[in-house]
Amino acid sequence: MRGPSPQKTELTRSEIVTAAIAEFMEDGIAKATMDRIAKRANLAKGTLYLHFRSKEELLLGALEVTFSESALSALNTPRRTGESMHA
Repeated sequence: MRGPSPQKTELTRSEIVTAAIAEFMEDGIAKATMDRIAKRANLAKGTLYLHFRSKEELLLGALEVTFSESALSALNTPRRTGESMHA
């Protein structure tokens, strides 16, 4: 029996991270639960644990995605004349 395709695995992981970010933003990191994140992603809680062993690991994954998207956005946003990278 074959497992899911790499594309399906990446899509599921992305859906989990998106649901986690929404949950963390809505209820805070401390109050967020893996159960509610799973429900938000329309997945079984066990599926979350196949991708992330703990809420802390999921938080790190969510932060990684958020920082990556922010960095890409900053790189793709042209600076105005005389504007420093810091600005």
